[in-house]
Amino acid sequence: MIYFAQHSNTKLYDVRIWRCTDFAQHWHSGIDIYICLQGQMKICIEGKTYCLHQDDTVFVSAYEAHEIFCDVPDTRVVLIAFGYEFLGNNYNEILNLSVDTPFFNLKDSRISKQILLPLIQIQNVLCKPEKDTILADWIIRSCIYTIAAYIYQHRQNKPLPADRRLRAKCLEKMYGMLQYICEHFREPITVEQAAAVAGYD
Repeated sequence: MIYFAQHSNTKLYDVRIWRCTDFAQHWHSGIDIYICLQGQMKICIEGKTYCLHQDDTVFVSAYEAHEIFCDVPDTRVVLIAFGYEFLGNNYNEILNLSVDTPFFNLKDSRISKQILLPLIQIQNVLCKPEKDTILADWIIRSCIYTIAAYIYQHRQNKPLPADRRLRAKCLEKMYGMLQYICEHFREPITVEQAAAVAGYD
């Protein structure tokens, strides 16, 4: 399943506390970060399953197939999602990168504070809502930039796996078509028109 998210013009990212539910396998061009606040969540990323408890954190890189399972009622998770809409052309520099340690706990002293601090700050903003929404937005934005900088700074020259390359090509075509539909949904759209936008006959 391809996941296509539309963001408002004011917030080009998705940061919120999510009441966890099962989510079928999907992939997208953005980066997802999950931090477990309470309960238990399982996420299967490219065939590897991680079980998240309180403060456990997992990164899902662009084009990685992932599926979410939530058997524990009232599991709450911090969701941080961002991509090209937020970072613009700079996102291309980290689009194909993966985090060396995609799964860790926020209390693990072995993890660099450079990545822990912005994650904890976002969690604090969500759990203790700032009355000044503009300030909260600025804090979250600065934290996302710090996270992106960390990913870029700790990049490794590893080739993108073939399956992720294939998904990237597929999504590029499909996102163009889905964007076209979003912009012209009030008009009659034929299958042929939508296919042409995606480069198919």
